[in-house]
Amino acid sequence: MIMKRGETVCTSVSHGPGGGCVYYEPSWNDELSSFRVTNGCTLTLYENFNRKGARFRSNRSYRYVGGAWNDEASEAYCSCR
Repeated sequence: MIMKRGETVCTSVSHGPGGGCVYYEPSWNDELSSFRVTNGCTLTLYENFNRKGARFRSNRSYRYVGGAWNDEASEAYCSCR
């Protein structure tokens, strides 16, 4: 998910079966405070768009990401086994 304006893009060619999508949700830019991760998945938060800047990676859920990451993420990428 990229948290800026743009079109949601889905392709049949991706890193996993069934295609993949990039979702744009500008209202979430620098607004994330918590997240839930499903078993077998890893979520990576990026400080800036295009996977740039600092990153935070977790395979567990957080009710609060902590002061350093609260309201800082501009992009999130989830990968599952």
